[in-house]
Parts: sequence; structure tokens; C-alpha cells
Amino acid sequence: MQPATVHAAHALFAQLGHVALPLIAALTYDTPLDIRMVPGAAALICVPPTVSRQPASIWVAAADHEALLALLGQGGWPPARWYVCQPEQRALLESCLGCAHGPGRDELLFVAHGGSALPHPLVRPLALADVQQVQLDPCGLSPTALRHWIWRGWRFFGAVESGRLLCHALAAYPLAQSDEIAAVFTAPEARGRGLATAVVAAIRADIHGRGRFARYLVRRNNHASVRIANRLGMQLVATISEISPSIV
Repeated sequence: MQPATVHAAHALFAQLGHVALPLIAALTYDTPLDIRMVPGAAALICVPPTVSRQPASIWVAAADHEALLALLGQGGWPPARWYVCQPEQRALLESCLGCAHGPGRDELLFVAHGGSALPHPLVRPLALADVQQVQLDPCGLSPTALRHWIWRGWRFFGAVESGRLLCHALAAYPLAQSDEIAAVFTAPEARGRGLATAVVAAIRADIHGRGRFARYLVRRNNHASVRIANRLGMQLVATISEISPSIV
């Protein structure tokens, strides 16, 4: 891809605000093959992993219906799963593709520009020394995975009780002055104790303390994670809808 095209795509995404964060993430962390643009609209075509049999993914953003129609009118699109983060453009995309999205597969993007931690006696950051000192099995986490996350510079928080990890999350995937609150998991034996809320709040406060804002991406039907976002007052900024026509 030409640097000028990538720059132009970023400029469009910046105009759209937080709703375009998933597209910036795809451009940064996926494997972009091509960017197609018309004035006011862009489509990012990403190839699947080489070991995957999944089709390509196409992420679409547009300032208005006219721009989206002009973009889709280029034709020659590969078989793909399409993703759109703008509800006002989703219906038009569904009509053009001849396929409706599955609401159960929607993902919700929340952001938090501030917020304090919820003091909890079990919640703390974990470092490399904890790989050998904390029992990770309750969360099904391997020492290799924890080392990998920490070596990447990602910040890992957990709820540790009697030397056992009961809940964890991390601040990862830095993007546009934000970090994603990712890998949130609570051991089955420890659910219902509010640990995930406390861990997520700790990471949110850590991100804010470093002058950044937090992103939190959850599946719509993951009701526990949605409750955490709402309980902590995070702002819903985008709904990512997948549209998977059999023939594009």
C-alpha cells in the first residue's frame, strides 16, 4: 500500500472520531492487503492468517450514504466478511450486499477517558517475578503467555489470593493515545465476587494515569462484560456489525 493512501485513510478515520477506532486497529494490527478510497469513504481489505481458511475481512467507513455508494460501486470485491461500525451506514451496506448482519455477533466498543481504581485487597499489577511465584492454573494461563505479554510491554493486572491467580486483564494494543483493556477472565471458582470489575477498574486507572484513554471491546451477548462497562461508566462509542454474504 502507498504511504499516501494510508495517510489519507487515517485522515478520514480521524474525522469520524472514536467510531473509527476499530478500523485504525485493523489497519495497525491485522494484515492489510489493500485500501480502497473515494472522497469521504474508505474500505480496508485484510487477508486472513495463512493457516486460516476464513475469507478476507473488509472494514468500511463512510462520512455519508453517497460516499459509501460510490465506494461500493467500484465492484470487484473479494469474497469476504464485511465489518461496519456506523449504524447509519449498516442498513445501506446490508442492502447493497444482499445480506443482513447477525446481531448476536455484534461487538460493542466502550471508551473511558478517566476513572479511578476500586481499591481491592486482591488486585495488583503482576511482573515477571510473578510468573514463578503465582499459580496461574485457576485462570488457565500459561507462564509462557504471561511472559510474552509482559515482554511486549503490556501491563498485566490480576486478583491474587493465597498465591493463586483468580482474575486477570491487561492493557494492550496501544492505538491513537489509547490502550485496550483485553484478556479479561475470571476463574470459574471466583465468579460473582466482583473481581473482574475491580481488575478492569485498576487497568482503566493505570491507563488514565499514563495520559491515555481506555478501549474496551466486548461481544454484545457477553452480558457480564457489558455490565462491567456500564458499572464503570464507560461510554459506548461504536457497534461493530459483521455482514457475511455467501457471494460478494
